[in-house]
Amino acid sequence: MKCWWIPATAKAFDLITLPVSQMGMAIAPFDKPQPVLRVQPLTIQASGQLPDTLAAMPGLPPLAGLTQRTLQLSMDPMLDMMGMQALMKKYGDGAMSGMHHGGMMDSGSMGNMNHGEMGKMNHAGMGR
Repeated sequence: MKCWWIPATAKAFDLITLPVSQMGMAIAPFDKPQPVLRVQPLTIQASGQLPDTLAAMPGLPPLAGLTQRTLQLSMDPMLDMMGMQALMKKYGDGAMSGMHHGGMMDSGSMGNMNHGEMGKMNHAGMGR
């Protein structure tokens, strides 16, 4: 396979990341498009030969009988709340990127909750 790069039509371009609606990702510099990679074509005319195979790779082993594991990541709710409060204190409401928490950041309203009982909660049926 021959690869020809025609300088008359080749233009430089950037690969960029776009802002997302995710907590912590709405703060600078991620609140605006960010360039990740710039592709700058050569200005000289050149040609080259690409190999048919870049690397020899073995086939996949049979999938039958493989051990499957399910991982569930979790975080202490109080630690999560404290982290979100710190994020908002440092970067303002914009750090929450449109997430509506209905006043859950008001730490004064949590005084009557018995967090000591949280360790006795049964989470076995969650996520199913």
